[in-house]
Amino acid sequence: MATGAFAQPQTIDEVVAVVGDNFVLRSDIEKEFETLREQMGKEYVHDSMRIDILDQLIAKKLMLYQAQLDSVIIPDERVEAEMDQKLNYILAHFGGDEKKLEDYLQTSIPEFKSKTKPKLREQMLIEQMESQIINEVKVTPAEVRKYFNSIPKDSLPPIPSEVEIAQIVIRPKVSEGAKFFAQRRAEEIRERLLGGEDFYFLARTYSDDPGSSGKGGELGFFKRGKMVPEFEAASFKLEKDSISKLIESQFGYHIIQMIERRGESVNVRHILIAPKLVNSDYQLAYSKIDSIRGAVLSGSMSFEEAAKKFSDEEMSGGKGGFLADYTTGSTKIPVSQLDKNVYLAIKDLKVGEVTTPIRVMAEDQKEVYVIYKLFSETEPHLPSLETDYLKIQNAALQQKKSEALDTWLAIAKKKYYIHINERFSAEPELAHWIQK
Repeated sequence: MATGAFAQPQTIDEVVAVVGDNFVLRSDIEKEFETLREQMGKEYVHDSMRIDILDQLIAKKLMLYQAQLDSVIIPDERVEAEMDQKLNYILAHFGGDEKKLEDYLQTSIPEFKSKTKPKLREQMLIEQMESQIINEVKVTPAEVRKYFNSIPKDSLPPIPSEVEIAQIVIRPKVSEGAKFFAQRRAEEIRERLLGGEDFYFLARTYSDDPGSSGKGGELGFFKRGKMVPEFEAASFKLEKDSISKLIESQFGYHIIQMIERRGESVNVRHILIAPKLVNSDYQLAYSKIDSIRGAVLSGSMSFEEAAKKFSDEEMSGGKGGFLADYTTGSTKIPVSQLDKNVYLAIKDLKVGEVTTPIRVMAEDQKEVYVIYKLFSETEPHLPSLETDYLKIQNAALQQKKSEALDTWLAIAKKKYYIHINERFSAEPELAHWIQK
């Protein structure tokens, strides 16, 4: 059935469906299909799933068409920012080496961005339209109870073991001596540049920025709002080939040279000299967090108060150190969702206990000290409104949003032109798109 429709010999690409002024191409389906295989594993993804993908793509194209009719606008700055965020995420997997990324992409980064931006803008328009459809959907307590009571008791999925954990994070701070040494070193390099030495060579030799040092310090074109304020302000003031004064930022000391300016974008190269952490900096951080732990254990301050006052991790620190379930926002986190290192740190704790200071790698790949407190632990159990209201509320809300989207699609498909290639229109899963 579905397999046969896609297995027939075809040209390289073809239009599979038309939705308003938009098309679903065979290549669109194949890209989604391959992504699904990568995520789930080839053994779990079958040819028939292409029809499910086509069904979903028609729905997305319908929302895209409505966004176009409503003149929904996604500013270029948002598209550019989203593109840069995605590229930076991918780049991190290549250690910040743009050459390795370009080899993987089999094209230059500017060409990749140019080819990818139109699809990204479409995706953002679809997301904006979907958001408009479902964002105002809310559930009342009565609806939550009705949803929960509608689930057969023998079908209730068990709630896994959950824990409530809070953390306090202390980052080692660079000493004033290390800052002074880095500043002097940067000043010496700048003097060598002013004396006529080659910027490219000195950047490759001395710069502490792994993402640009291999390219002689060149960063590529960027607009305002992309760099830290001090670096950005200095970059946009430079004339072609001129060299900046020493610029201090949160990363260290920069020497910047203007390569080229195009309108509101500049391309510069820089040398970063970063102050280095030494053992005494780590010892001071350890002493600080150990003292905080002592104050908590003695009862002179609560763990939550200490987290708000001292933790260098702002997101959790502002909430008393509590970690949260990324899906519901609840402080009760399934054990299966815990980071491996967090689990190993708390697995032997009793409720109310605090770990000794642990040296771990933070998300920014810098080492920090952390202590954890286990506030509560629950065994696997069947859900109830009393103990699991937030989870049930979230499930009820998601169901109501899904129903709101289905209702919108049911109305929209009667208003707008939808045509499915005759070789696929006979598929039962697609029959609901075809108006009799």
